[in-house]
Amino acid sequence: MGIIAPTALICIYELKKRSRIGYILLALLLTICTVVGVMLPIQTVFQLKAEIPLPIAAAVTKIATFVVLAFFALYFNIKFYRNIKSSY
Repeated sequence: MGIIAPTALICIYELKKRSRIGYILLALLLTICTVVGVMLPIQTVFQLKAEIPLPIAAAVTKIATFVVLAFFALYFNIKFYRNIKSSY
């Protein structure tokens, strides 16, 4: 959170100014969100296989939240890159 939150705030500020670094940070943050959403279910499977105690409610809420966020991030990342390709 010490890296992601300030980066998100900088990204918003730079996007308002229509700065190039804002677009670069946006693509980076969306990609990170997508990767986290993919890796979290895999991590949970390995935790369960290692017999690490994980309450069902915690697993479901954790996985569901990040997977939904990952789908949104992937959707907007695809739209972002298609818009870049169509503008050149």
